[in-house]
Amino acid sequence: MKTLPLIMWARYAYLAGLVLALIALIPVVWFPLQLGKLAFFAMALVVASAFFFLGGGTGGVLGKRGLVPALCVGLLPVSYLLSYVFATNKTVGLLGYTVEADTVLFVSVCFLAFLFSFFMFRRASAVRTLLLSTGIASALALVFQFISIIAGKALFATTVFGDPSVNLIGKWNDAGLVAGFVLVMLLVWSELLPHSRNRRIQILAGALVLVLFLAIVQSSFIWACVLGASVVTVCSILAAHSRMHGAKAALRSLPWMPIVAGLISAAFLLWGNVFQSGIVHFFPVSSLEVRPSLTTTFDVLRASHGDSVERFLIGTGPATFGDTWFAYKPASINQSQFWNLDFNVGYSTIATALATVGVLGTLAWLIPLVLSLLALLRILRSDYEPKEKAMGLSLAAGALYLWLVALIYVPSQNILVLAFALSGALLAFSYKTPADAPAHVVTKRTRATATVLVLVAVLFLAFAGFIIGRRYFSESTANKGLVALQQNDMTTALADAQHAMDIEQTIDSLQFATLTGTAALSDLVQSTTTPSDTLKQAFAQQVQATAAVGQAAILKNPNDYRSYILLAKVYDLLAQIGVQGAYDTATTLYATALSHNPTNPSIPLAAARLAAVHGDTKTAESALSKSLELKSDYTDAILFAVQLYVDRKDTKNAIAAAQAAVKSAPGVPSIWFELGLLYYSSADYKDAAAAFAQAVALQNDYANAKYFLGLSYVQIQRVPDAIQQFKDLTVSNPDNAEVKLILSNLGQGKAPFDGAQPPVTSSPQTRETAPIQ
Repeated sequence: MKTLPLIMWARYAYLAGLVLALIALIPVVWFPLQLGKLAFFAMALVVASAFFFLGGGTGGVLGKRGLVPALCVGLLPVSYLLSYVFATNKTVGLLGYTVEADTVLFVSVCFLAFLFSFFMFRRASAVRTLLLSTGIASALALVFQFISIIAGKALFATTVFGDPSVNLIGKWNDAGLVAGFVLVMLLVWSELLPHSRNRRIQILAGALVLVLFLAIVQSSFIWACVLGASVVTVCSILAAHSRMHGAKAALRSLPWMPIVAGLISAAFLLWGNVFQSGIVHFFPVSSLEVRPSLTTTFDVLRASHGDSVERFLIGTGPATFGDTWFAYKPASINQSQFWNLDFNVGYSTIATALATVGVLGTLAWLIPLVLSLLALLRILRSDYEPKEKAMGLSLAAGALYLWLVALIYVPSQNILVLAFALSGALLAFSYKTPADAPAHVVTKRTRATATVLVLVAVLFLAFAGFIIGRRYFSESTANKGLVALQQNDMTTALADAQHAMDIEQTIDSLQFATLTGTAALSDLVQSTTTPSDTLKQAFAQQVQATAAVGQAAILKNPNDYRSYILLAKVYDLLAQIGVQGAYDTATTLYATALSHNPTNPSIPLAAARLAAVHGDTKTAESALSKSLELKSDYTDAILFAVQLYVDRKDTKNAIAAAQAAVKSAPGVPSIWFELGLLYYSSADYKDAAAAFAQAVALQNDYANAKYFLGLSYVQIQRVPDAIQQFKDLTVSNPDNAEVKLILSNLGQGKAPFDGAQPPVTSSPQTRETAPIQ
């Protein structure tokens, strides 16, 4: 049957959206990668659905087998809506912050992506185009990545690609997932179709390159996915051969490439770190990605659900894992190096759903996986031609691989979109009927009903595309402003913050506006050139604007502790300059933030610093004790304790606290310098010299540490070593008169400051640094 032109264009638009979702990227640091990719796909899906509707595609699928199972995937957004109605926090359930995977809008778009893929990729030629499009796009992304790894610093030094872990797909592990996806489909295709010797060599070379890339990525869960997909592939190929040629013939023609791929995966699972230690010498790529363990995820899940049957069934609400993490994070996490990471997802996409949308939502997530497995069984039992069966099994391998990924990992949104698209096409292809099969009779009423439903879907997609696009522009504008703020371009940062809010007042844009406003207030406080009246007027206006957006950010999501912290910083600054009532407001905001994130030690530390500046020593010590109780090795809190002891002239306890600080952060030279100053001020010059020497060892150009190290050497009669330190300082500070004086005196056997009074800045008793640049 000939395909209508508009239906064909609908298919091309859909494929364009998939390709853009995989490889679209604007090479600037402010580009919100996954939101941008989702926006591209949503816009393409809007066009595809409109072409499909206008081309009369509704009539072409009515009555086709598989429509009812396909519609069952719609239970996923339904379960999310149900969970949203009873959510503990409804402010993030519909869109989240950047339309994350665990939101009502995203799963709705995924359902429609599944449905239109089911409508448009039933025929073998369409499935072949789908496989080629996604395969070629993935291959191009991986080729680009190899170029970036090998010659990225030379070719892309001034762009984001200067970092070889930056890729077209998304996260570094996402690139590895796509490599595994291509490898699995390539293995199936190579085993089910006859190939010439040269073609087999090319396939083998491609598979080896993909294995090399996976070795560079070296992610256990990716190897586990490849191993699982290889096992399914081997079983599927043997079943297909057995059906066509008999069991004995199937065993005589074992699919060696999938078997070898499975063995390689198992080897990398067992000894991957050993292999990678040699590979990184040739391909120096490192990327750390952290997520909660499966055990920790379930601990948080049980704590949030409690004994409630309602929470067990429908969870705490879409996109609420972050709230749950803040409230029930295990105390042991604070003793790890990842204590300050805020996790919005759990161990995997499916595990996260179990916490947020409960058992019902999780079962709904598994529907596409179950349909894919059933479709695979139908294809294995079918009498398709070899080429068609190869395409069907390749499609099944790719879809099942991606669903296995969702079970044990948190792939980015574009990977999940691809999983839904492949599953929809797989289900449709498994129900493929012969071209000469009798047409199904459809009543006018059924056709009208279907037309209305498809039109509603098109209109919903148009609305969703607008919402996603608007959020993309707001997020990208805020990101541009953040870059400007980091470059101290306050005018641009303030303008971008306002522009982002004008586009859409999201939690992110409001929080960024609060951050930028606080930075502007700090600049005004430190301003010495602005006339007094102008300064007061500008300061008052900025305070009013910043406080307003800070309050708006809190209202957008009252459970987000970060909004309270940002607004508290505003009043913290006002309290430091003596604004009446600011101290009490800031203290209340810090306390509220702590109630939403009770295990975060940085919040009571911020409150302690505020109290210390206000002169409330008792409150400061209490808040500091709370911070250290939450994290006993919290370096910032320990250093603040040092400051409090020094202010009270308690050198003994100050030294003890500084010793604890260097144990908690032994690689930070400034802390060793701090400890050295304390030793020096208590006339313990030997220990002072050891501390300063450690600071210099960690940072060879640490001029202040060299300065006091030289003075300490003088005190312990190591004058030649002291002379060497000051000689080094004359090289880095050639115009410093004090260094020249000290060096001259030491060379003549005199005291360092003989003939001159040492400047106040060089006195460690005042706890100020040396006069060194």
